[in-house]
This record gives sequence, structure tokens and C-alpha cells, in this order.
Amino acid sequence: MKQQTALYWLVPLIAILAAITASVGLFSTNGDGPFQFTTLRNETVEIYGRGLYQYDTPLIAVGYRVSDAFTLIAGIPLLLISLWLYRRGSIRGKILLTSTLLFFFYNFGSLAVGAAYNDLLLIYILLTMATCLGSISLLMSFDPLTFPMLFSERVPRRGISNFFIISGAALFCTWLFLSIVPALLAGGVPPELASYTTVITFVLDMGIIAPMLVATGILFRRRESLGYVLSSVLLVFIDALGMSLLAMGIGQQIAGLMNIGQFIGFVVSFAILTLFSLGFTIVLFRNIEDLSPMQKQIPNLHSAA
Repeated sequence: MKQQTALYWLVPLIAILAAITASVGLFSTNGDGPFQFTTLRNETVEIYGRGLYQYDTPLIAVGYRVSDAFTLIAGIPLLLISLWLYRRGSIRGKILLTSTLLFFFYNFGSLAVGAAYNDLLLIYILLTMATCLGSISLLMSFDPLTFPMLFSERVPRRGISNFFIISGAALFCTWLFLSIVPALLAGGVPPELASYTTVITFVLDMGIIAPMLVATGILFRRRESLGYVLSSVLLVFIDALGMSLLAMGIGQQIAGLMNIGQFIGFVVSFAILTLFSLGFTIVLFRNIEDLSPMQKQIPNLHSAA
């Protein structure tokens, strides 16, 4: 497996920058505490008032802090383990590294454009740039002709395909029917808007992630080469993102920032999808061989001779 040596220094750099931002976000305590803020729509909302996310709403700030804890406890170790496996020539390691970089790209890209401006914006931008370059370069390095040959016929293609299609549709419909449509019918705005001018998550999840999941499911069902690459990478991406969102939801619920309806609608639904994703990831990884297609043919050539 041809490797990209630039990742040997780029990934550790990403890990260091991510550790800095997550540590500051999780442990900073500056600020005078909660205060009231009048929005552009002349509505009064509460602002968190503490730490790095002192200018975000309590729901978002607590979510970001839990996400920072997840980055330190799970995200960075997964990134470094993936790099170690990748350097050993493992195709599973390459998939894990690509997926983890995509997760970091989503996470820090969301902070860069979604969080209220703070002193770490420049680092968010650097992390967004580095993770974007790393994940794209890895995605482009998969050989679409030989990669599908690494998979056993025992891979549950129909089940994984259905999972992607259902997940994409569910993600789109969750935001649509639990937030956007009710706000339109009531002549108001979604509660997630709060002090912000727009909800970046709607755009990312509904405009990019959801259609990508559906397209991946269709491509994988058709046995397209791109479908094999995307399905392998996106399963692990969903695992990481789903566990992060689950941790964020639990943290927000414990802080009393989410009612039981919201918890069931958002957190429980994501938890169910994540469990399915984890199951399919395990099955998929068990049915991938690290041998290249040429190496797989060598024993057959010897037996034929």
C-alpha cells in the first residue's frame, strides 16, 4: 500500500492543535457568568457567560465542552492509533485514519463557522484546513479498481446500503420536521437559532451529510467502486460522530438544557443509528483483507503450477 509520508507529521500536528483547543474549551473558566442578550429578532435569550464559549448559548456551550472532552478522551487517541496502523500498512488503519480526519474536519469546521467568535478561531481554521487536506488526499489514494477486491462476499451489502439510505433520510427529516417545519408553521424561527443568525448544523447535516449518505448507499448497492470506498470510510465517521453527539446530548440533558421530547427525538435516534453503524463497521472490518489483489493471486498461481 503506497503511503503518503506527509501524514507522518501532519497528523501529529493536528493532534497537538486539537489537544490545545479541546483543553482550553473544556477547562477555561473566565467570564462573569450567564447574562441576557437581545437578538436581531428582538428576542431575549440567555448567554453562557463562562470560559471559551462564554458568548454562546448554554445549550451550545455545554455541547461544545462535552465535545472537547470527547476529543481528548477518544478522538485524539483514535487519530494516533489510526496513524500507527496506517504506517504499518494496514488497510483498516487507512480507513480509520481517513474517517477520523473527516470527523475532525466536521468537528473543527463546525466550530470555525458555528461557534461565537473566540480567541481560538485561527487554530480552528488551521485544523479545518489540515484535516480537509489530509482526508481528501487519503480518499483520493484509494484505488477504485482494486479496493473492492479486498472485501469478502460475506459483507452484508444490502443491509449496509439500506442503513446509509435510511440514515440519510432520517437525518434530513429529523431537522426538517422537528425544527424547521414547526417554526415555519408557527411563523417564527427554530429554537436552535437562539442568539445566532443562522443554524450552520442544518446546512451541514441536511445539505451535505444526508445526501452523501443516501448516495453512498445507492453506490454500494450497485457495487460501484466509489461506493466501497465511501461506505467503509463513512461507517467509521458515523461511529465517531454518533458517539460524540450522544455524549453531547447526555451532557445537555444532565445540565437541564434539553426536555425529554428533544432528548428522545435527537439523542435516542442518533444512539440507535450509531449502534447499527458500529455493528456494520465490525462486520465490514472482519471481511476486509489487508492483502493486495496481486498478493491474493500469488497462492493461486503456486497451486496451479
